[in-house]
Amino acid sequence: MHELRDGEKTVGELCEATGLRQANVSQHLALMRHRKMVIERRAGNTVYYRIVDKRINKACDIMRDVLIHQASESSKLLQLVSASNRS
Repeated sequence: MHELRDGEKTVGELCEATGLRQANVSQHLALMRHRKMVIERRAGNTVYYRIVDKRINKACDIMRDVLIHQASESSKLLQLVSASNRS
């Protein structure tokens, strides 16, 4: 989703940007198409994908912030446990 936030891209462009195999990217896009998160546009043999609703970007940003916060809290807990084990 992050790679599509600035506009439409082809599967090849998404593969190059993410380092994922074409089969994986295509599967993810198919799922997102099914869920009406992305739409496709055909130009000859090329298929371009884009996010349907820009609010999806906001939702992804919120989830990213939540996950970063959770990881930070987990890291703090691990540091506390490690420090108490050294005592």
